[in-house]
Amino acid sequence: MVLSLSGRGQGKILKPGSVGAILVPDEEAIIHALEEEGQIQFPLEITAPVEPGEARSFASKQIQHTVGFPRYRVLLYNTSDKTATVNLFAYLTN
Repeated sequence: MVLSLSGRGQGKILKPGSVGAILVPDEEAIIHALEEEGQIQFPLEITAPVEPGEARSFASKQIQHTVGFPRYRVLLYNTSDKTATVNLFAYLTN
């Protein structure tokens, strides 16, 4: 699977950060470890740097991951100082 992430910050970005997605296998034992113990097991991750300034658009590099589970949950995060709109693209490959 190839993952790509892009988006746009809302307003002038004042401090650097990153926006990303963590895909966690949607399996009972793995979700239990996440929710009850805070452990992220077998994650697939992609991040995009967010730089300060007027240019508010950001994008990640494309990253290829091996799919090991039939379903994943997507957890998004943002460490910049502004709200962001995010697009996550996942393309299955052979």
